[in-house]
Amino acid sequence: MYQVTVTSQGQVTLPVDMRRRMGIKAKDRINIIPESADWKKMSITKSTGWEELRGILKPYAVGKPRLTKSRLEKLREEFYTERYRRYLKQNE
Repeated sequence: MYQVTVTSQGQVTLPVDMRRRMGIKAKDRINIIPESADWKKMSITKSTGWEELRGILKPYAVGKPRLTKSRLEKLREEFYTERYRRYLKQNE
């Protein structure tokens, strides 16, 4: 178990050992996934990037409107919201 402190700006520093074991480097993104409805238990995974969004980008295939950064962020938010809803439903 690792214990971290949250700064006044809401930031945490992951311990060096944890970053090494997970292969996390500066500028990498991580996913914090709730494992309980009250968020008292959660898991941290290194973001794998585009693979997580597979299928969600299908409407933007060839011949479709260009995918903007803001639209991608909205799709990513929808993806994680739906993933969390499914998780809660499975663990009721």
